[in-house]
Amino acid sequence: MIIVKISEGLGNQIYQYAFAQMLRDSGQNVFLYLDFKRFLKAHEKYSLDKVFEVNIPFVKDFPDKYTLFSAFNSQNLFIRILRKLFILDIISLRNILIDHFEKITGSSIKTKVIESHFFPKNYSKNSQLKLISQLRDYENSHTIENTDCFIHIRRGDTINPKISKYRAILGVEYYEKAIKQMKEKYGITRFFFFSDDIEWVKSKFKEPSFIFIIDHSATNILLFITKYNRNIIKQNTKNTMEI
Repeated sequence: MIIVKISEGLGNQIYQYAFAQMLRDSGQNVFLYLDFKRFLKAHEKYSLDKVFEVNIPFVKDFPDKYTLFSAFNSQNLFIRILRKLFILDIISLRNILIDHFEKITGSSIKTKVIESHFFPKNYSKNSQLKLISQLRDYENSHTIENTDCFIHIRRGDTINPKISKYRAILGVEYYEKAIKQMKEKYGITRFFFFSDDIEWVKSKFKEPSFIFIIDHSATNILLFITKYNRNIIKQNTKNTMEI
């Protein structure tokens, strides 16, 4: 039995669930577990079920005996040092679990627990299609045309000085250049802005073709982005997923 812990923000929850789906597709007996301790510590909420029709069961009782597979095992001195330096978000570390996929699935250990917030390099096509089929529908207040474009501008934690040291902050120029390309190359006529700081966005982007969406919840943003053919986004764990 393999148990995949679900924790942290929505982006990490999606990748944990996707990894569990990939394990299940390989023939493994997979269950999910809500790690409430990590949710409380990170001030995040479980919201995976608001985006997907989750079809992998949750364990009722967490086992007393198991072997932990974790990219961020606190017993590892190197990882403990990285945690102190606040650079846990390095992609090379996030790939650890995916690189050891065969080790996890091939192990003869009876109960395995996977705990991490990781960034996968590849998912099987079958797993991707299953995830897409499980997406919940979202009713828009407006009709989306082929000439519409979704723009997500994330600020929030990205403007934190500690985070900005290793995670690039895209300036207004990046979005202006992307908007210009969308107009010239694809004939985009309307741009729908989503952000966790929509008032800041309004102060920087001013055109009649710009529409600002007030509801910036992570679940709505993710479901909205699946409706648009053209998107301007900043790469992160939530919007890197190919859906």
